[in-house]
Amino acid sequence: MLKNSVKNISVENILKRLGKSLTWLAFTVFFGLLFPIGLVWLDSYLTTPQYFSFNSFFKNGTLMFFVMAVVASITLDYHLSTQTFGQRKFLDGFLFTFFPFIIMVTCVILFFIPYKEPSEDINFEQLRLIEIYILLGVFFYGIIVKFNAFKDQEDK
Repeated sequence: MLKNSVKNISVENILKRLGKSLTWLAFTVFFGLLFPIGLVWLDSYLTTPQYFSFNSFFKNGTLMFFVMAVVASITLDYHLSTQTFGQRKFLDGFLFTFFPFIIMVTCVILFFIPYKEPSEDINFEQLRLIEIYILLGVFFYGIIVKFNAFKDQEDK
């Protein structure tokens, strides 16, 4: 028993789980944003002779839909795929109730700001910065949850 628990906390196992988590994140970002980036690029290429810009992602809320989809998929995937869900009350409560709720509410608010306020009153630089912080927070959230999920799979 002790030998098995020492094996699970080795640096090699930690790096292996971290590598799997980062690979999962890279593929999620690539495939999740491939279609929206393609649409924005195609729209900017065909309709206006301007260069590709990420500003439309921030103005129309595309990143917020991506963030909500990632948080929902992480939460459901971890809940359905691990047997330890609910055993760590505080961690599960924070990771799968509080954090997703806060992210979803924030995304909805940020999505409606450009439609509710006159565009000259909106500080798009600040809006973009907030969306980038949310996106980075969700990336770290995904890495932490997947790291724990891969740990739970190794413990089986």
